[in-house]
Amino acid sequence: MSFEVEEIQVIELKMMDKRKYFPLTLASGLTIRSMLYPFMLIKTRLQIQRGHTVYRGTFDALFKIGANEGVSGLYRGFWVSCLQLFPSMAYISTYEGTRHYLAEHMNIMDNSVRSFIGGGFASLVGQTLAVPLDIVTQHLMLMGRRGEKKPGECVGMLASVTPVYVPRLLLQVVAGPLGGISSALITNPIDVIRARIQVEGTKFGETVDLLWKEEGMWIMTKGLSARLVQSVTFSFFIILGYETIKRWSVLEEYKDRIRW
Repeated sequence: MSFEVEEIQVIELKMMDKRKYFPLTLASGLTIRSMLYPFMLIKTRLQIQRGHTVYRGTFDALFKIGANEGVSGLYRGFWVSCLQLFPSMAYISTYEGTRHYLAEHMNIMDNSVRSFIGGGFASLVGQTLAVPLDIVTQHLMLMGRRGEKKPGECVGMLASVTPVYVPRLLLQVVAGPLGGISSALITNPIDVIRARIQVEGTKFGETVDLLWKEEGMWIMTKGLSARLVQSVTFSFFIILGYETIKRWSVLEEYKDRIRW
């Protein structure tokens, strides 16, 4: 008599070899940050500039920074930015740890609920550690300017409408960028305000008033193209890397229950 092995929908922290999982996650984060850092820098410069006084858009900024400051200009502040890998690791550890605690000690088995609560705690921990580094990085990004003074529910939805033979990893790398686009479009004005406050030290109300006078409704799209490129590409590679690492790190006893 044979029994069908139940597929594991979510790879939990307890199912992985931590000696593989954490080093590979750190290496993946460094690689992705190295690839996308120029777009992070361009996004910040576009958000900080008044109107179009220096750069007309993402690719104009890319060419001008490359011509005026060289490749090093596109990576200004990169090594300080790399310190944010540690808040990122704290985020991942808090997220996975919270999900595990809720299942083991509070008997909450609904993946959506556990992901929601875990994501909230993880964001609180990650942002508390990351904001000081973010401020320093943004100041370094703006050095050298010329001419100016200073993902779980979407996967479930896709899985419900796709054949079982479609790799789950493919669904995840599609869902990640879709979530990145939604997030970038909805939160871009807040991101612009945040960047101005962190760099110029102004208060929230003062910043909003100044941005409205300078940009009007264009505040909705200021730096958006660079943010979309960064967000979509980042979401794709971070999900691809993270979920692949989880599968590589899974313990032998669970490998036959994992769907790639």
